[in-house]
Amino acid sequence: MCYMTIFSTTSGADLTDCGSSVVIFSKDIPDVAENIFLKHPNKWFLTTPEGTCSCGFRNVERWNVDLLVFCEPEEWSPEDQDDIQATHEVVKIIVSILKDGDAIDSVTAWIQDEEMSHDLVGDIEVNLSEIGVERFRFYDGYRFEYK
Repeated sequence: MCYMTIFSTTSGADLTDCGSSVVIFSKDIPDVAENIFLKHPNKWFLTTPEGTCSCGFRNVERWNVDLLVFCEPEEWSPEDQDDIQATHEVVKIIVSILKDGDAIDSVTAWIQDEEMSHDLVGDIEVNLSEIGVERFRFYDGYRFEYK
């Protein structure tokens, strides 16, 4: 059971060059049914150096609808500091792509078994200048279009 986050962008930049000790962008895209919802030609899989999934970032499960808000980590729901740092780095990379005039979107899927729904819960336009790096997190089952 893992999260898989896939990005698509109009940018021709090699995002493997944006990697760090906590963030890896790979052209090896996992076979995730939700990939069909991405809108742009260049696709990238987001993972961490230790893993083969996107669990090392701030995520919210689709069934926790009441928690589907952008917010800073809460004391009552501790988060791993490495996940927070990795998510911050990804946001900075997204902002850089946007500043270059390119479009970027993402979809995050929870992979558990073949019986799970692969429909989108929804599309969300994510304005990073309003949300900010501290509050951003990925939502399972949603397609984000970044602004």
